[in-house]
Amino acid sequence: MEGGQRGHAGQVAGTTARSSLLRSDMSWRHRLSLPSRVVDAIRRAPAAGRLAGHGGLTLIELLVSLSLSVVLAGIAAPLIPAHYRQFQLSSAARLLATDVMRVRMKAIGENTQHRLIFTSQSYQVQAGSGTGFINDGVAVSLPRGTYFQAAPGALTFSPLGLLLPPATLSVTVGNGVSTKIVSVSEIGRVTVQ
Repeated sequence: MEGGQRGHAGQVAGTTARSSLLRSDMSWRHRLSLPSRVVDAIRRAPAAGRLAGHGGLTLIELLVSLSLSVVLAGIAAPLIPAHYRQFQLSSAARLLATDVMRVRMKAIGENTQHRLIFTSQSYQVQAGSGTGFINDGVAVSLPRGTYFQAAPGALTFSPLGLLLPPATLSVTVGNGVSTKIVSVSEIGRVTVQ
């Protein structure tokens, strides 16, 4: 008899626990005012994608993902140097265009002539003095692998910011594969093509 009573008492206790859980579900459902099928779907969702005893990746899954990564890296590797050279070329052209605009603004701000003197792989900013020009700062080197293919000896700006002599000049920066052209109009407008 005692065994039967224990079983019956366990069933009663289990029923009480289930009814309390049900009440808490009901209050949760009521607070969110969601339909019961939505709440049931939410409650089942985390367990749906999980397999019992499945704690991580298998060796096959790991090897497949690793081999796909290696194949993609192998495809991308030959493209990196070409993009890097193009980036260097664009960077050199933008640097030159920015410095040309800066030198023009210095000529206007200081009310003296300023100029850029070009060599094959660098340029120097010079400020006008009573007797000629003096270096203004250090020479700027182009990034490695880039050089001036065609450049005038100098770009000189008047105190009004106009190019002397009046002309439209182009400086071509190249890297052996492609080129960028930095154009300076006679009024000092700078464009990169």
